Amino acid sequence: GGAVWDAAFNDATNTLAIACEDGCVRLFDYAAAASGGGGSLTYRLALAGFTGRALSATWTQDGSRLFAGGSDGTIRRWTLADLPPGSPPACDLIVSTNTGGEGGESTLIWALAVAADATLISADSQGFTKFWDGEHGTLMHEFHAHVADVLTLAVGNDGRSVFSSGADPAIVHFQCVGGGGEFMQWVLSAKQSAAHTHDVRALAVTTRNGGASERLWSAGVDTILSSATLARFSSGHRRHWASPCPPTA
Repeated sequence: GGAVWDAAFNDATNTLAIACEDGCVRLFDYAAAASGGGGSLTYRLALAGFTGRALSATWTQDGSRLFAGGSDGTIRRWTLADLPPGSPPACDLIVSTNTGGEGGESTLIWALAVAADATLISADSQGFTKFWDGEHGTLMHEFHAHVADVLTLAVGNDGRSVFSSGADPAIVHFQCVGGGGEFMQWVLSAKQSAAHTHDVRALAVTTRNGGASERLWSAGVDTILSSATLARFSSGHRRHWASPCPPTA
């Protein structure tokens, strides 16, 4: 399989998906140890289809479907629920994001996430953050909010807040307004450009007090670990921890 570019865990079925250099997404079944130890990981199968690298992967919230993005500019979906025993899942949706960028090169799908109402979000090498109908593959909204590759995404606990960042290295907040379905709209809510000086490679949202308190964390090439509460993100108030990972002895 070569290098692993991304991994996504399905809590509903205890299945790990890894996106690999050879264009396959490989699935592993995880079984926790009865004693609370390390448990076991068993290889199940490989999902092929990309003509280049498989770069990103994410599961729907109910764990029934897997999305993956590749270096060929496509997003692919497999439905794994209700399969007959021994039947491999078939790719039932392919979306192309290629728009004829510079030199005709394919768009790289660096990150994927699933938000409210099964909305699929993609982050790509053209600086776009795109919001798709996860059922039909229809593009609902796209934002060219970054001037370079968008490398990472994070979703708030309620599925109605999405954050993106990458090489520029701004952090952008998108918010879902209105109702569900056709009445749902995603808007660019806020943008911060002062938290980092170089590429942001990782975003994560943590939740405390039963979801009442959420915090966004960001980190990247500049070795700065930065965080802000979601409620105060738009005000620009953040806390920084410089060089959080000291070199080993």
